[in-house]
Amino acid sequence: MTKKILIITDNLPDQINGVVTTYKNISVILILAILLLGCGGAKDTLHYTLINTNARDIPKDTLDYTLINTNTRGILVNSNGTEVSSYTRTLVAPSIGSVLWEPTLEFFTWNNTWIYLDYFQNIHTKEKYIQRVTEQTYCKNNQCVTDPNPSLQWYAPRYITDNFILDARGTITGPSGIVVNFRHSQTWTTNLICNTPYYSSIDCIRQTEQWWDDNGSAYQQRIDRDTYYGKALGIGLIIRDRMPSPYTLYLK
Repeated sequence: MTKKILIITDNLPDQINGVVTTYKNISVILILAILLLGCGGAKDTLHYTLINTNARDIPKDTLDYTLINTNTRGILVNSNGTEVSSYTRTLVAPSIGSVLWEPTLEFFTWNNTWIYLDYFQNIHTKEKYIQRVTEQTYCKNNQCVTDPNPSLQWYAPRYITDNFILDARGTITGPSGIVVNFRHSQTWTTNLICNTPYYSSIDCIRQTEQWWDDNGSAYQQRIDRDTYYGKALGIGLIIRDRMPSPYTLYLK
């Protein structure tokens, strides 16, 4: 029996060639968007520069870049300035936030050490999709730490100073009990300055993401994407997708 559960975790367009053709109501694919540095794509040199100052050693609060602790909205446009997607962030409780990519809510929790990805929920059907990791590692400066008690996925450290890599494997369980296996690899590049058609000289971090799963088909890669987070602006300052379809979006 083919196992397939539907989790619409974003409403980004499947193809963008000046106009939107279709939307990716896809299965078990995370937005978070966020990609492995050096995994095949050219560096986005037009959009960022490195900071070469002592500021590289000052811890950055990841919440200042994700803004998942705020009640705010983001609008994403293509190179022609046409709106193609949007999201809404909501502070649910003091340490719980959600991001709505219609019709799916992503729920996050955090403490002083980690930001965690908890689960998804369809806002129309109220169905929950529980994501749990069976193994995950955090690597920085060629040293890796394995989670001794894996459960919630490490989305990002709460405070960051330099580049790091996260690699997680686990399962997503839908309301019918169907289980999908996944792997989520991320490289975060910090201390960047970003420029877009709408914002200049923004302190930003880049999340490079690759995603694999066996949802509805054989286990295979589904996503290869760069997502830039702007300080005080949030997710999607720039989104550059390489898989499943190449496109670039900007926060407006």
